[in-house]
Amino acid sequence: MGPIARQCLDTCFAASSKALKSQQARNQVISFGRVLSRAATSKIEAGERQIFNNLKPLCESVAAYNKYASKVSGPEQIKSLERLKRNAPPELSIITAIGQRKLEIIGLKISMMPSSDAGVGDASQQHVQLNSTAAVNDAQLQDIALNNRQADNIDSAKVDIFQCQENYLEPQLVACFDHHIINVSFSQMGKNLLIHGCNGAGDFILKIWRQDADGNWLQQGEIGNSDSVYRCELNRSENTLLSCSYDGNVKVCTLNSDGRWEEAVVLALTPYDEEYPRIEADFSLGQNKIMSYDPQNGKINVLRQDGNGRWIPLTQTKEILYSKQTGPQQPALQATNDYLLTYLGSKVTIWVCNDETNCLEEKKVFECGGNIASAQLSDDEQHAVIFTWGNQTIFLGCDDDGNWSQIGRICHPATIITDDNQHINNLVCKALFNATGHYALTKDIDNTVIVSGYNANGVWEGKAEIRCCSDAKFSPSGGKILARFESGGSFKLLDCKTPDDRLDKGQTFVHHASYEALFSPSENLLLSYGYKSNFACIWGDDEEGNLVENARVYHLAGIDYAAFNAQEDSVLTRGSDWTVKIHGLNSQGKWQEELEFKHLLDIREARFSSSGRFAYTFSRDTTASILGRDDNGKWTTLAVTKPGAYAIHGAHFNELENHFVTYGNKKNRKDTDQSGLVQLWGIGDDGTWVEKDKIKTAYPVQKAKFSPDSEHLVIHCNDDREGPLLSKAGIALLWKIPASPVHEMANT
Repeated sequence: MGPIARQCLDTCFAASSKALKSQQARNQVISFGRVLSRAATSKIEAGERQIFNNLKPLCESVAAYNKYASKVSGPEQIKSLERLKRNAPPELSIITAIGQRKLEIIGLKISMMPSSDAGVGDASQQHVQLNSTAAVNDAQLQDIALNNRQADNIDSAKVDIFQCQENYLEPQLVACFDHHIINVSFSQMGKNLLIHGCNGAGDFILKIWRQDADGNWLQQGEIGNSDSVYRCELNRSENTLLSCSYDGNVKVCTLNSDGRWEEAVVLALTPYDEEYPRIEADFSLGQNKIMSYDPQNGKINVLRQDGNGRWIPLTQTKEILYSKQTGPQQPALQATNDYLLTYLGSKVTIWVCNDETNCLEEKKVFECGGNIASAQLSDDEQHAVIFTWGNQTIFLGCDDDGNWSQIGRICHPATIITDDNQHINNLVCKALFNATGHYALTKDIDNTVIVSGYNANGVWEGKAEIRCCSDAKFSPSGGKILARFESGGSFKLLDCKTPDDRLDKGQTFVHHASYEALFSPSENLLLSYGYKSNFACIWGDDEEGNLVENARVYHLAGIDYAAFNAQEDSVLTRGSDWTVKIHGLNSQGKWQEELEFKHLLDIREARFSSSGRFAYTFSRDTTASILGRDDNGKWTTLAVTKPGAYAIHGAHFNELENHFVTYGNKKNRKDTDQSGLVQLWGIGDDGTWVEKDKIKTAYPVQKAKFSPDSEHLVIHCNDDREGPLLSKAGIALLWKIPASPVHEMANT
């Protein structure tokens, strides 16, 4: 070990011994640990400042050691670390990690064991952990970040931009970039946090933090030179990271046994060319396959996950060439589990993923008698539809033994007559399967929709033809079809009941000047509305199978949004008259108005929460509201934010719906103070909604997001006060949300 490293160690041990020498010092360190859990604006008492000064040399020594370790070979790093741990005081645990192919200390854990004369109150073991994810609340404390790169990037001005007023939230980690943050996102389960940012001069980095079993957030890896990364996704298990880049690389990274991300597979495909679509890659629905498509050479690669969690490529018995078109029929790539469909010229090929032989094998080839415009599999991979460049669609099916065959062919009119009496060739431009795969609808450029499906004998046939149809869709269950006619305000509802039903007895309903109709969650009700109509219609069944109008919701101007809640007992409408209304079902089953909330300017958004127990609004008048039911089950206003100088750019509930956040920036863009504001609302001890915290940021707020598990809130800001291209910093701060009661509704 060199003299510099030895000096670093001596200083480190001396500082740690001094900090742990007496019970008084231990109590002071515990107090310092408590300071770390407070919000950014908490004041540090004089004694706590002194303890920081005592610990600061320890942090500086670790930073110096990391600098030394980065310059020596791998074997020397390991030997040096072994000596460091062997000579360290027993109270000191050293947390290390491998980053950028060098070993570094990322944290220290100080264990304060009680002395023999400690009182009963000190009998429990205390821990204070200082690491790069510890949030700081004073300009001096920024040096506590022990990771070299982070410590270099954090300065007092950046750390101090979050001013938390109520100390309700507990800061967990801070991420800083010298230029700006592009995106911040949680994984599906909320255990990983991905932050993509730029340090300037093309230095783009994608950083990944992961929450350990103790709830601590540690940076587990990063992807450098990520300026070319345009897509990044974790699988549902959150142990595989898939990224696509403009440089043509598709990378797969996996978590190793130490919880660090490692590069597992790199597919070196063709670099992006603006004359071609970007490379596509995605996880399959079953999550056990990854499929990529290179549009420049037509090649497809499939990776599968073996029993050991490794991603291995499937070999191809025949070369796959896939000429995917870009027409209106062609959906985005959907990676599949068992089968793959490709087409080239007039031929369609079905491939099967054989996990036993680790091969992608040719299953069946179909000659379609004409050049193919598009082809797609159903979600269950049991059916396929093929579009030819013309008026035909061909349907394929898979039987129980895995054999594919052509099951039907639907022909639309061959030509159409234009307004100037010209005859042109027709083209089928859209096809949809229903959820069961037993029905499909096809639509041509002349707005003719044909519904087809199996009959009682298992033969695919046409069921109904709908002319002058501007749009048609299946209900979520696939049991009904809703079509909208060109004339506007006219709709047709068809019920897919039995294979023999040719769907000729669909019911037509009219709501003049409306442009949208949607199903309720149970599909037993319909809701129609439009920005040119001053009322919304609720439609239902009269118990004899007839569709009838149940109620109307009136506004003084057009309606630009309407929705059912999840329970289907309430309807929310948002009008151009700056008013939100909620109608509910009374005890007699009649719809009646229960709430009207009036804003002073345009409403930016009004929605039910996902559970349907709450609703919210926010407007250009700088206010937001939380709506819910009172003790009698009637909708009422639960809370309203006060108008101010900050516009509200976004608002939403967390998944548990016990917190609500709004965020925005100064409304007056000419104001020299271009700060941002985040307001967090929660449920108080008395069950009412109250403002839990208010966070003012020195830079404009880009976004505030809850984690999927509702336990965290992340806020990220960019110092783009001089313009987005002139941003000087990007900072994201992750906060822990204290446990809070969940509001019990009167009718739940």
